[in-house]
Amino acid sequence: MITSLEKKNSELTVELDKLNKLVNNKQVSFVYVANKWKGIGDGFCIEGNGFINLIDDQTIKYNKGKVDKEAVIYSQNSFNKPKEYSINYSLFYFEVKCKIEGDNNKIVIGLETFNNICIRYNSAEAKIKNGPNEEFRLPTFSFNNGDIFGCGLVYPPTRINELPYIFFTQNGKQIGKAVLAKDNCDSYKPYVILKCCSAETNFGNDLKVKPFIYAISKNSKIQKIESNHENEIKELKQNIQKLIGKEKTEDEIFYLKKLINQKDEIYSVEKQFKETEQIKSLEIKIQKKIDNEFSVLKQKDGESTSVMEEKNYLNLKFVKIANKWNKIISLTNCCENKCINTDKPIGKCIKGNGFINITNWENIKYIKCVEGEDKLAGANAENQFKKPEDDINYSMVYFEIKSKIEGEKSNNNWLSFGLCGSNNVIKMDIDDAYVLYKSHNKLKKFKLPTTFSWNDNDIFGFGLVYPPSNKMTELPYFFFTQNGKQIGKALLLNGNCDRYEVVIGLKLCSVETNFGSDLKTKPFIYDITKHSMPKEFYVFDAEDSETDVIGTMGRIFVRAAASAVSELLTDN
Repeated sequence: MITSLEKKNSELTVELDKLNKLVNNKQVSFVYVANKWKGIGDGFCIEGNGFINLIDDQTIKYNKGKVDKEAVIYSQNSFNKPKEYSINYSLFYFEVKCKIEGDNNKIVIGLETFNNICIRYNSAEAKIKNGPNEEFRLPTFSFNNGDIFGCGLVYPPTRINELPYIFFTQNGKQIGKAVLAKDNCDSYKPYVILKCCSAETNFGNDLKVKPFIYAISKNSKIQKIESNHENEIKELKQNIQKLIGKEKTEDEIFYLKKLINQKDEIYSVEKQFKETEQIKSLEIKIQKKIDNEFSVLKQKDGESTSVMEEKNYLNLKFVKIANKWNKIISLTNCCENKCINTDKPIGKCIKGNGFINITNWENIKYIKCVEGEDKLAGANAENQFKKPEDDINYSMVYFEIKSKIEGEKSNNNWLSFGLCGSNNVIKMDIDDAYVLYKSHNKLKKFKLPTTFSWNDNDIFGFGLVYPPSNKMTELPYFFFTQNGKQIGKALLLNGNCDRYEVVIGLKLCSVETNFGSDLKTKPFIYDITKHSMPKEFYVFDAEDSETDVIGTMGRIFVRAAASAVSELLTDN
């Protein structure tokens, strides 16, 4: 009897080892996400408080001041749940190296979901927090200058019913325990909070040159949640131990039968697991076949609809113009002393009036007044939009501005931008929601749709399209966009002007501009490749328009490039 039981015990032990290997085979694949910090440039606090500057895409510098403030910064791209089928766990990870910049320092590293649920590690409090109500204290933690902290997110394989989890590291070793996410969120955005602490980041953009301190390649097994067979394995281990330790009686025969039945159940589980893997493999093959057939059908469909597409989409060429804001209009000044001007585009008004600074040629920062009043300010770009010569394609010039409302939104916020030519002025007035077109001393306003609204961080675009040189009867037209979609109607120009000055006017509003100098790294929000011929145009009727009351003086302003903004900033 003893020999027989020992033999059965040996067989079951072998089966148990097989199942353990099957269950614990949890391979992890690192998911590369090209990333960088965004949202804060280089500058200073006019009140002299301590805050951060973004030196480059991955380096954050904390500048101490009168009152050292906490600063938060988010990455440009999120860690997104893999959409494609995966049999491995998917690991997202980044690291920050801290440099202490004084006392009362703090660094927080973590992830935030789309509904503002944060999972983060706080060095100052030595805590890991999971949302607003759950936190875990680290009893033996210390924070030193030059420490490297890491944050990892692990998604389970596609068809395993598990939640993602987050873990944190310090100098290459995991700190505390992993935190299980409260729900299966599809997207997490990396962020850090800094106070009296600078940070150098490694998003893993080039691991050959700059590897992580934490060895992600050795993280081949995840010690997190046991598989669905955990209870069976645990009970089987206990049963084997009971069988070895108890006295050999007739009752053991009954117990052994029960044990053998458990073994058969484990065989069934293993068989189902293998069959499931075969089904998954077959599904992948079927999906590939469907994709190939769909590609063939799409190609045939493309051939049959090419004529229709020619009717909708223009043979359009984007005209790249290296541009920048380089001139503050002399007709708008911060005060009679002209403290801020084209030769000195960065500074403060000695009378405390609010005015603009051209900070890095593409960005214009509005500095609010301290003790005076907020002044209307204008600027124009270095290079003009010029009509292409002898081109068989439609030619588009286009640029976008991202608006930042300074202070609470009110009637004092003002933003207007557009083009000024020798006889034409085209502008969009954001705060009053209309498009203005002036041609040869006649002007007309076109109200934007009633659904239009101006919100902080809205991105507005302006496009001018010239017809091919061989289409002599066609006129150029312009259009405006908001957050990647066209707003209002397009407008045909009354006359074929050869060149236009780019101008902008603002008050209590800053802008970040994209002139399209490098569309690979900084594409437009509006997809210019899908621009089609507008279906509706505003109608400019000279008989139905208003007369320009400033007459000759207005035409002098238009002809003078340096004074072009006077036409933009007034309705006259």
